[in-house]
Amino acid sequence: MTTSASALKLRRFGKGLGIATKVLSIISFVVAGILLVSLIFALVVPWDTVVMNVGEVTVNVHGMVTQLTDQASTDVNVRAIALSAISLGIIDGVFFGFIMGILSRLFKDTAAHETPFLSTNVRRLKSVGWLLIANSFAMGIATAIVEVLTHPVTSAFDTGNGGYLITGLVIFALAYVFQYGCELQQAADETL
Repeated sequence: MTTSASALKLRRFGKGLGIATKVLSIISFVVAGILLVSLIFALVVPWDTVVMNVGEVTVNVHGMVTQLTDQASTDVNVRAIALSAISLGIIDGVFFGFIMGILSRLFKDTAAHETPFLSTNVRRLKSVGWLLIANSFAMGIATAIVEVLTHPVTSAFDTGNGGYLITGLVIFALAYVFQYGCELQQAADETL
């Protein structure tokens, strides 16, 4: 394959990924907006506290694993669980929307410059890493708040978001690899 053929392939691939990630970013913000409206509606509209009477049950709401084990019965506040799930969905949607927006620009610039090794892409990768780490902590804090507010509904603090933290750190490592790639690209360009 010639250089122009690989450059054309990179350009098409970058443009396609740029468009796909932009669409995902828009969808994420729209979903987060819908969830926000749902949250406001659920908070404003007076409705009786919906309570389910359950025996021994395991509930998993967005990473929160809860064991309800009162042998006689346990009252579960459905409204509290719904509000917590909506809140966590909003946080995730907003972070995902920002990340997809950044990746969209990364792919579009890669296609335009025919190389991924750009200093702007290094900054973008670091931004994605920071957003993933921030999302991990935001979800952990939000889950802790939900646990306090819905007590005794939730009995175990398990965010299930350690993956965001690890992924953020891996993206940081990738950003430093890209930074080295930028230096090699600059050296190669100067030799030609």
